[in-house]
Amino acid sequence: MSKSNNYQPYNSNEAEPEIYKLWEKSGQFTPKIDPKKKPFSIIMPPPNANGSLHIGHAMFVTLEDILIRYHRMLGEAALWLPGADHAGILTQVVYEKKIKKERGANRKSLGREKFYAETLSFTLKNKKVMENQLRALGASCDWTREKFTLDPNLTPAIYLTFKKLYEAGFVYRGQHLINWCPRCETAISDLEVSYQQEKTKLTFIKYPLKNSAQFILVATTRPETMLGDTAVAVNPKDKRYSALVGKIAILPLVNREIPIIADEAVDPAFGSGAVKVTPAHDPVDFEIGMRHQLPIVSVIGPDNKMTQDAPVSYQGLMVKLAREKVVAALVDLNLLTKQKDYQHRVGHCERCKTTIEPLISWQWFIHTEPLAAPVVELVEKEQVKILPKRFTKTFLTWMKNLKDWCISRQIWWGITIPVFYCEDCQKIMLAVDDQGNLMLPQTCAGCGSVHLRQETDTFDTWFSSGQWPYITLGWPQNSADYQYFYPTSVLETGYEILNIWVARMLMLGIFATGVAPFKTVYLHGMVRDAFGQKMSKSRPETAIDPLSAIAKFGADALRLALTVGSAAGNDVSISGDKIRGYRNFANKVWNAARFTKGHLLAQHQIPEKVKAQSLTADDKKMFSELKKLLASVNKDFEHFRLGRLGEKLYDSFWHVFCDWYLEAAKKRLFSQDEKDKEICCFVLKKSLMVYLKLLHPLAPFVTEKIWQSLKTEEQLLISASWPDKIE
Repeated sequence: MSKSNNYQPYNSNEAEPEIYKLWEKSGQFTPKIDPKKKPFSIIMPPPNANGSLHIGHAMFVTLEDILIRYHRMLGEAALWLPGADHAGILTQVVYEKKIKKERGANRKSLGREKFYAETLSFTLKNKKVMENQLRALGASCDWTREKFTLDPNLTPAIYLTFKKLYEAGFVYRGQHLINWCPRCETAISDLEVSYQQEKTKLTFIKYPLKNSAQFILVATTRPETMLGDTAVAVNPKDKRYSALVGKIAILPLVNREIPIIADEAVDPAFGSGAVKVTPAHDPVDFEIGMRHQLPIVSVIGPDNKMTQDAPVSYQGLMVKLAREKVVAALVDLNLLTKQKDYQHRVGHCERCKTTIEPLISWQWFIHTEPLAAPVVELVEKEQVKILPKRFTKTFLTWMKNLKDWCISRQIWWGITIPVFYCEDCQKIMLAVDDQGNLMLPQTCAGCGSVHLRQETDTFDTWFSSGQWPYITLGWPQNSADYQYFYPTSVLETGYEILNIWVARMLMLGIFATGVAPFKTVYLHGMVRDAFGQKMSKSRPETAIDPLSAIAKFGADALRLALTVGSAAGNDVSISGDKIRGYRNFANKVWNAARFTKGHLLAQHQIPEKVKAQSLTADDKKMFSELKKLLASVNKDFEHFRLGRLGEKLYDSFWHVFCDWYLEAAKKRLFSQDEKDKEICCFVLKKSLMVYLKLLHPLAPFVTEKIWQSLKTEEQLLISASWPDKIE
């Protein structure tokens, strides 16, 4: 059928907003609680409400929307609950940069209350932008149930979880070595530290032995921290130093006596094989210090300056200047033997890129071992399945070796830890009632003093988002949503946050509710450029902005490019050419449907049913191909093989339906045999409707637009029944 003057190509920019409004108005995003229906629920990983969505967001939105649309068409009560994360330290850093650039201001010049209010306004504005971007991607989530991690009605649930953990003895305040960001002025977790290879100097220093002319040669990359040394350590198997173990060394510049100890953590191949031990400023040294009960001397403070515990001439110096002064002093004393170039991994704050300083600090911690044990048990028994399965082993290894979780942050943007301190007797008072509401004590419960101080630290953002599956559904009120939709069906997210987020949700969910918050964990890979490289702001030519791609090629094209050929846990390469190719496929679907519809309209009568004996060999083969396709796609959905089913649908529609059946049907459609034309139109219509249903979860906009033009009994494709048989 040739193009006529009234031919209208598919215009995604016009169709997609119109179709999305139709879906929203229909109420199909909002499932009703129906005991007769099987519930299917996904809690959307809440994107950070501080900027635009990136291609990684487009990936998870596409995959989750595919699952939701499929289960909705199966007739299940399919809930996809959207939300947004306040993103603690990241949002604080983003807003600090914004006010510095625009006004030359900082959080301290604004003050805590004003800074919080402005950050909230900034976040809520971005949240609205982000929600519209989700709509552009076709996200069929239930906006009536949308949540935000700082929603006032969620805070009591977060407080109540903290209260229960505290009363169970799983939360404590302690002094430990933590990762400190000097710029953000807060503790951060190990998982929020990014490491980079950096060039430095490996410095060799002579530590004199007590009452001897001998010395032990120590190698270090941080000479400034030697002012806080409390031991020198060697490997117990290193015969070079066996005679020195147990002897006393004199710490240069400080003249403190420190022991020479043996510990297996020391690498004999590093430097001279002897290392200085500074428990206050190095994670390995801290562990050595704990094993050998060494004193802790903190010589670097939170302001990145040398403390009062350093020698007087170094106090108040910035770390870099202190390093230079230490090296110069060692040279003057003839104690520095050499320096050589050295490359090593240096930790940086993932959010602001500042070099991390390990510090001893009072913080709030969760004792993870008792929380991790039930998670390990459920995963080992496959009562919680991780897809792909190869991630299970590394996850279990991680869970069995967890360190206690530092949940306090010294930032202003977040949920304040609900605790008060008595300044007279130092008693800690938990200020939460049994419903999770904040209480304001007037006097100390221990000594009766009125001198109380409220905690100013806020929760780690992962502490609130780690409770996301159950608090968004109405825990602890045991709401109707919580009873019906919890535990959720699937948690879909990127593999890079398996240990950061999934682990925490499992620990907190099982503790608070008694059951795992989801049954299946589906992990997608990272989205990379056409050459397999990570997309980066430093290489803008490789980055793909999802909203720009949608404007140019349509949301369906982007969704198909992200899905087809993907597999759980594998990275996906994407390019403009790849998206353009799937735009061509969307046009192929549109044109094939236009051709079919043209002949359906030309036909006065199309039978509702056709006897098998009336079908031609081609008709029977077409139905046979559809039966095989449906069975295969259903199996792929069951096993979460979304990329594979996408490939099958693409190939079948293009090559079986278009290249073969439509081409073969043209002769019949232009013949004079009216009866045969009716049968051919019946098969065309039936086949097209099946294809539209099967393709809908992946390419919802173009399929719905076509469906609307067919005027079927099922008015909306989004709520149409999934094919159960082909006949």
